[in-house]
Formats: sequence, C-alpha cells, structure tokens
Amino acid sequence: MKTVAVDTGGTFTDMVVLDHVSGEVEVLKTPSTPHDPGQAIIDGLAELLAGGLNATDVASFTHGTTVGTNILVQDKGARVGLLITDGFSGVNDVWQIPRFGSDLSDIYVEKNPPVEPWLREEVVERVDFEGNVKIPLDIAQARDAIIRLKKKGAESIAVVLLFSFLNSTHEQALSKMLQEEFPDGSVSLSSEILPQIREFPRLSTTVANARLAPAMTDYLNKLAQRLRDLGVSTEQLYIMQSNGGVAKITSVVPITTLLSGPCAGSEAGMQIANSAGFPNMVSFDVGGTSSDIALGEGGQVLEQTSVLVGDWEIATPMLMINTIGAGGGTIAWIDGGGALQVGPHSAGAAPGPVAYDKGGTQPTVTDANVVLGYLHPE
Repeated sequence: MKTVAVDTGGTFTDMVVLDHVSGEVEVLKTPSTPHDPGQAIIDGLAELLAGGLNATDVASFTHGTTVGTNILVQDKGARVGLLITDGFSGVNDVWQIPRFGSDLSDIYVEKNPPVEPWLREEVVERVDFEGNVKIPLDIAQARDAIIRLKKKGAESIAVVLLFSFLNSTHEQALSKMLQEEFPDGSVSLSSEILPQIREFPRLSTTVANARLAPAMTDYLNKLAQRLRDLGVSTEQLYIMQSNGGVAKITSVVPITTLLSGPCAGSEAGMQIANSAGFPNMVSFDVGGTSSDIALGEGGQVLEQTSVLVGDWEIATPMLMINTIGAGGGTIAWIDGGGALQVGPHSAGAAPGPVAYDKGGTQPTVTDANVVLGYLHPE
C-alpha cells in the first residue's frame, strides 16, 4: 500500500508517493493550473499511474494547498455580503493597531474592511450577553435585507449577530431564509465558524470563510470526484488544516485550511531539524506566490489562536506562521509616486515569470534573479 501526498502552490504542484513496505519515495513536480487547481493534481497523479502506481494501492491521499492563503493575500475570492445586528455594522470597520513595520508610523495607512459598506445589511434583532432574546428577529425586514444583498451581486453571505455564540436561533433562522431566497449562494454563520466572544475577530473570521467557501468547496468536491474517476477508492482523502491536523476533503470548514500548505512545510522543517539534533528552528518556505516563516521550539512548531493575514484577523487554532505575498513569481511594479513596489500579486504558473517564456510580460522576483545571475537562464 502507498500514501500519496500533494502540495499545491500558486506556481508549482509537488507530489510524493511513499511505499509502506519498502519505504521508497517517489517525487513529481508539475506546474500548477491556477484556473483549475485540481487539474495539476490529476495530471500529476495520471503521470504517476502511467509510471506504475496502482490506484487501488493508494491507502491515503493527503493534500496541502495554498489556494485559500493566496485568495486572501491577493484580495480575491467571492463577493461577500454581510448580515449583522441592527446598529452594529460599525464592527466591520474595527482594526488592530499596527504593532510593527512601516504602518506603525504611517499617518496615511488605510485598511480594507472585511466587507465593503454597500454590501452590509443590518437586521432587526437582539440577543443579550446571557443569550436571552431581547428583540425577536424581524422576519420580513430580514428577508428584504437578503433580497437586497442578492440584487447587489453578493455571491456568499456572512451572518454575524451579536452574542450568537450563546444563542444561535436567529442565525439559524436567517440561514433557512437564505436557502430559500439565495439557493445558489454560500452561507457562513459566525455561530458555527467561530462560536466565541469578541465581535471583530468573529466577524473577520466568518467573512474570510465566506470569501473562501465557494471556491474552496467547489474545488475540493470536484477533486474528490476526479480522484474517484481515476480509480482511487480509499475513503482516506484528507486536507491539511492550519493547526497541523487533517480533515476529510468533503467536510472541512474552508477557513481552517487557510495555512494548509504552509503548516505542512513548517511541520516538515521541524521534523528535519529534530532529526539533525536541533529542537529549535526557523523555517523559511518560499513558494512562487507567497513566503511562509515559522518558529519551532522544543521540537514543536509554535501555535496560536489568532493571526493577522493582511488585514484579516483569523481567530482559529493554527501553527504560528507568518505569510506574506512575496515569492518567486511576485510581480514588481511602479506605484503612482514612482516608487518600486513588489507584490502582493503574482504571475503564478500561467503565464509565470518572463523567464519561463510562456507569454509573461510583467517582471517578477525570479526574473530579477535571472538578470542578476543568481539563477541560470536555462
């Protein structure tokens, strides 16, 4: 029997096959397919099958992906509409005071709110700090709010009501209405995504999940079906989660996969460091689209319960990894003031850096390294 592990980045997809009996390892590297991330996995697996791997011998399939990371870092994803308690839409504009970096002294720094003002709708309801209903949900008003969001083009809805983590009745009622009025839309309830106190982290995390959900859910469901079509029959189809664990591909909560790829790399770095006799380590994982830095202490990668990813505060358990939008394919550009900027956007795998000679026209970090002679042009 064999284990197949796949890491999909914004630029390359890497595959490893471990033979349980012999311990032999086979590796394969193939360009990622940003328009359809699962295609690179299927192409790579098909190549492995053609090379002698038997689909029925695959005992488990584990997938690490930076799809979710890249969506947030590059400010992409679904257009999210927000349903929030009447009078509390200002929670959306809260911001953590910068603790370090150039933003600390920049009086012109701006923050992108999780949801744009025109996509927010307040609903009349109120639950108090003990979970008691003080103002019943106004069904008619809430339905009108949902219809307005649909007309505005919202693709995914985040529902964040005050103290819903103590009493989720109103959020559940809104979920049913959304299923009726918005059957094709994705719905994220804060009482399910992050049922804990502190309004802004709960809102930011729920909105981030809503931003990721349509693309991630569609991607993972299609991937599971494609694996079945190739003859992979095992039920052990997993995706790495941000906390270093795994979850079933078809039932994972999208926001828990935010650091799926980065956490796998940091765990591997920790194991290598441990094997070499170093219980403390710093791992620096540079990909084509993003770079990930992690710390290990006492043989374990450090953990945290809240992290800032760009302007997003994500309050789910995860390994302590800092991710920035800078990698080999990161695009260099000149801003309106004539200053050189690098990132966060990436040339990805298609067309990729100019040096790949696949139609890319925007200069990247890889191109700079080629010009400087750090990388061989061939």
